[in-house]
Amino acid sequence: MPKWQYLRLRSIALWTALLGLSAFAFNNCSTQSASPLTAASLTNEQRQSILYKDEPFAYDGIIDTISYNSCFGDGITSGGVFGIKASASETPPPGEGPKSGIRLTKEFLDFVGTKLKPEYPSEVITQAQLKNFLTHSPLSGSATPLLGFRYTKDLGIRAENASGSSASFLGGVDFAEPLGTLSNKLFIGDLTEGIAFDKTNKIVSYGPRVADFPFADTANRNLKGELGYNLKGNYYELYGNYLRDEMNVRNVALTLTYHDSTAANGAINPISPSGSDLKKAFGRIFYLSFGSIVGAAHNSVPSNLLKTVEERDLSKLSLVSNASWTCRNFMVVRAADREKFCKPMDYSVMAASNGNYRN
Repeated sequence: MPKWQYLRLRSIALWTALLGLSAFAFNNCSTQSASPLTAASLTNEQRQSILYKDEPFAYDGIIDTISYNSCFGDGITSGGVFGIKASASETPPPGEGPKSGIRLTKEFLDFVGTKLKPEYPSEVITQAQLKNFLTHSPLSGSATPLLGFRYTKDLGIRAENASGSSASFLGGVDFAEPLGTLSNKLFIGDLTEGIAFDKTNKIVSYGPRVADFPFADTANRNLKGELGYNLKGNYYELYGNYLRDEMNVRNVALTLTYHDSTAANGAINPISPSGSDLKKAFGRIFYLSFGSIVGAAHNSVPSNLLKTVEERDLSKLSLVSNASWTCRNFMVVRAADREKFCKPMDYSVMAASNGNYRN
């Protein structure tokens, strides 16, 4: 081999070695200045296997008011009448944050701190990183709140329509979707506002609960759902009777669950921590009991007064220890009956009216 050719080969070999050393030094530097586990840098398969392995559910929703209205009949829809309304309606005292609404759970935020590192030049996990992580979550990324009546044995929606068939589910009758998908830009900014990590990826601020989302449409900006099964005449009063009977024996309960907005029949199937225990889901279940007016004058008086509420964590089926419910009853009177009923009285006055009232 000629000498010049040998020298050339040695030169190529040396350049290759130097190039490899340069690449190694560059990679070593990059792992110190930026996280190798950023949600945007991974494929879907990598996100599933690395970032989101054993992730907790992201959301915790609390309602503070449940209203039951026993009125029924045609033509009352325009008056704002509903059957059941469940909402986060509390106005917190000055200087205090709301105790109802939706927030990201401590477990989820602690989990984020173990999976992400600050992206250069930030020294802490940013709100943008948190939003990105939540949006791509296979468990919570498409989660949408849903209020509805569910069977307690398997959490199936209790379906009823105007013909008495259970073959279809009616929004606004069997269930209500108060908000949209929570990772949507209309909601996620408020849910992540005020959340802060320190330089060790520990949470230092969890942010407040949110019940009102000002950037969403008026119809979908509050954690509030109305079920109007009582608005279509006498048939729906029969539905009301059946429903109260089933709730009194705990076959049916009011629930606040979450469903996958991208899944077929998503509203019917709640997101659950268990694939085998059909009684469990993420969210809350409210056991309602009904009774009659104490000392009612005759036996035709229906048991249509909401008496008690028991709240349980659906993911564990355990009582919510800090939830204490108080029920109060009010009489609803038609405008035409105002003169007759809007004065101090006892139940005997109502009974003597021979049923010409709705309560």
